[in-house]
Amino acid sequence: MKYFILIITIALICCKQTSKGSAKPEENIDIQELKSLPEFELTNIYIDSMIKFYDTIKSGILIKGTFKIKNIGTKNLKITNIQSGCSCVTINNYNQIVQKDILPRDSVFINFTLPSATESGYISKGILVIGNFYHYYRRLLVEAYIK
Repeated sequence: MKYFILIITIALICCKQTSKGSAKPEENIDIQELKSLPEFELTNIYIDSMIKFYDTIKSGILIKGTFKIKNIGTKNLKITNIQSGCSCVTINNYNQIVQKDILPRDSVFINFTLPSATESGYISKGILVIGNFYHYYRRLLVEAYIK
């Protein structure tokens, strides 16, 4: 029982909600501002995979990955914010993506890292991408089994 409490305590310390965003995407200030955009300013996106799963990772390994987002609409894509649901997920190229115009048919790659040293068992971490595309946000997941 004491090991269970220790694991939960470590998880809570490692994965505090970041101060940048709300726990509910619909309450996010960035999304509320985007909802005021006229529909003709929105574009469509395609994400190669909304979930990245890493099977049986040894504890202590730095998990690295990439999400590919393609602008398949006719308007420029502008990602206004990228938020991780946990302070342990780092978006490595945040400044190169946010507020940059991504032309139609062009793609952008979101590179992330997640340390596995403080975790064990199954983990699931969210990344919220906010921009001028239909539905205003997409939730991406990084999942792993850490041994």
